[in-house]
Amino acid sequence: MLFIAFTLTLTIGCSENKHSPTESTTSKLDKLSAPNEHMWAQRAYPDAHVDFKAMNKVAQRVSETTNQKSADSPWTLEGPTNIGGRINAVALHPEDANTILVGAAAGGVFKTTDGGANWEAIGDDFNYLAIAHIQFDLQDPDIVYVATGDPNISGLPHLGNGLYKSIDGGDSWTNIGLAEQRIMSKVAIHPTEPNTLFAGTMGLPFERNEERGFYKSIDGGANWDQTLYLGDDAGICDLKVNPQNPDIVFAAGWNRIRNNQESVITGTDARIYRSTDGALTWDTLTVGLPQDTLCRIGLEMSINDPNTLWAIIISQGFGVEGVYKTTDGGDSWTNLITDPFALEGALGGFGWYFAKVRANPWNENEISVLGVDLWTSFDNGETWEMTTPPWWAYEVHADKHDMIYLSDDVIMLATDGGLYKTTDHFATWTDIDNIPNTQFYRIALDPFNPGVYTGGAQDNGTTTGNESTLDEWVRDYGGDGFQCIYDYEDPSLRYMETQYGNIVFDIDGFTDNFTFGIDPEDRNNWDTPYIMSSISPQTMYTGTHRMYQITDAPFGSWNLISDDLTDGNIFGANFHTISTIADDPLDESLIYTGTTDGNLWKGENVGGFEWTNIQAGLPDRWVTSIEVSSATENRLWVSQSGYKDNDETAHLHRSDDAGQTWIDISGDLPEQPVNHLEVVNDSILFIATDFGVYSTINAGENWIRVGNNMPTIPVFDVKVDTALHTLVAGTFARGIWTFPTDSLYILTEPEIVININELAFSGLSFYPNPTQNFLTLKHAEGALVQLFDLNGKLVHSHTSMTSEDQFSIANLKSGKYVMLLTRDSERSIQNLVKL
Repeated sequence: MLFIAFTLTLTIGCSENKHSPTESTTSKLDKLSAPNEHMWAQRAYPDAHVDFKAMNKVAQRVSETTNQKSADSPWTLEGPTNIGGRINAVALHPEDANTILVGAAAGGVFKTTDGGANWEAIGDDFNYLAIAHIQFDLQDPDIVYVATGDPNISGLPHLGNGLYKSIDGGDSWTNIGLAEQRIMSKVAIHPTEPNTLFAGTMGLPFERNEERGFYKSIDGGANWDQTLYLGDDAGICDLKVNPQNPDIVFAAGWNRIRNNQESVITGTDARIYRSTDGALTWDTLTVGLPQDTLCRIGLEMSINDPNTLWAIIISQGFGVEGVYKTTDGGDSWTNLITDPFALEGALGGFGWYFAKVRANPWNENEISVLGVDLWTSFDNGETWEMTTPPWWAYEVHADKHDMIYLSDDVIMLATDGGLYKTTDHFATWTDIDNIPNTQFYRIALDPFNPGVYTGGAQDNGTTTGNESTLDEWVRDYGGDGFQCIYDYEDPSLRYMETQYGNIVFDIDGFTDNFTFGIDPEDRNNWDTPYIMSSISPQTMYTGTHRMYQITDAPFGSWNLISDDLTDGNIFGANFHTISTIADDPLDESLIYTGTTDGNLWKGENVGGFEWTNIQAGLPDRWVTSIEVSSATENRLWVSQSGYKDNDETAHLHRSDDAGQTWIDISGDLPEQPVNHLEVVNDSILFIATDFGVYSTINAGENWIRVGNNMPTIPVFDVKVDTALHTLVAGTFARGIWTFPTDSLYILTEPEIVININELAFSGLSFYPNPTQNFLTLKHAEGALVQLFDLNGKLVHSHTSMTSEDQFSIANLKSGKYVMLLTRDSERSIQNLVKL
């Protein structure tokens, strides 16, 4: 009976960069869009666009039920705070220069009251944490407005649910409308009538709709009137209000649609508009301005003379068409750029991602254009120079999105890698954000250093650390980071990856290419999967649109082991690639793989791989992960992502016959994209979703949301740290978090509930796992060590006499075992893999 009980209570126990100066405009555009295109296609395939109504419904449901049905313990932030992520907006308190608010692309609003030394997250109860703009009420700075949604609309922008208002400096918030507009760009406050608000919105960019445009409220947001509608494919990307005469309002238009079948990024509605009656009626400004098809437009207004404005206009080729200035309130404009090559390349060929111009309030001949780097003119636009170190020096991160002057010499700059500050007028820069908003695609655990976590991050490479080094995480490798794999036998060897399957191996800091033998013409996923065999670390697998194997890693060559496993290149290369791979830890001849276009395959090595499609019975959706049981032969699990009208199911299935038939195990899980599945045993599973982490302890019949303090942020990866009894989550918004598994409970027998780590040894850890010959236990002095096979047979027993106990298991057969340690009233039960 003991064996039955403890098997149910097993202890849960890196490059290219998109800013290449030699690439064509087209390839740069493709590379910048790639991360969002990847997320977009994953959630929409095979539909043209994401069913946002379904997504919005689950966001609301998660927000309402988190405290009602969750593992009621907090997550711990492991970091990093020094690596950073994209910041869209910066707002300075009008009366206190040490109080600053910043808005992240996906991670919410952060506040400092000491000039950037320390930050705290505020507004974590927002349903959506993509931030477009932050505005203090200059008359009462305790009143703050936050506009949600990511205005830098890529393939899958992070959406919002309208405008939030705080009357206590950000301690509490109220949503005051414009939720249906989904992406806002700016909010402005009438200088003398604080209940009059102005808002620019881009609408839901996935489809043509009539919610886009300029909005005005005269009752503090209780009601909104759309006063400027440009068309069902265009919105307002910027606005300015004359503080001396608030009847004069300027707005910038932008044509933008993005779904799986259509991409509109320029148009004839990309114009500057002016109202002289408080935004009730509008005129299109034309004198001195281009009137052909244009892209995004950014505005700046002088705080000294509001009749002086600047506008940056992005061309059809996504470069700087011109930087225009008016000194007569918009009646006429002059292009300040007389040299057509002055800012060539400043925006990297994707100017729609930036479109920001700023002027120095203390010297308005000083104008800056925000792009890949920061470019500034000190002579009213005649000449331009770079005023940040080049992006590739990593002193100031690439891609600039907002900039504010605190004084003539003190400037703050928001980038894709955090917030920077100069106190000597561009001469030197300091990273001041210390904010955990890194966006992780994949995470890994170091088997030889329990509690050390490595992650591959969007635009911030591969990085390693934990809570003890919260603001000192180490940058391991550049580019867009993805999967890192540690060799479980050799502590000096690991593998890292950047976008599109550029894998390298690293031996004690020596890094070299690990793609020899893979056809460079293959179609690769943005997040190309590769795995290490559970049986031998020298055997690894990766997938393009075909499968490859290597048996002498890291110095050998990859060998092709399949034909095209996708539907073929029908809709474009991004839609037809291999997305996930898993091997069978009980049968080294079996491997499983899934594709972005809904195919699932079983490969059997019978003197050469034979492939069987096992997709029948599953939805036609992007396969996000596959897990294979380490205890039960022929059992595997599959997660998929996608939205569809009237589809109320999160796509989770189990097969008990190697994929011949499938069982839905979504249970009572809210419908939402499932990004990753992690299996502890046949009953205990965890999933990473767009709205947090969920767990089941009864094989999928019931699910609970894990933790009571994780906001509704996307989580892309989850792992179980058996050594420290923690669950590790890689979020795509707020860094890496861990959760104590002793807060999870398991039903072992009818009406008997045992804490999953009850009686576990304090500080116990063991490594490596998997292992081939030796196992090392720490803090286990005086414990009875027993190993059982999966049939319940005792195969090893001894009493540990030392605190660090190493013993041999070389005589055991390869496979899965259960380790039971007993000392007085303490007990610990853990899974072990013998190679």
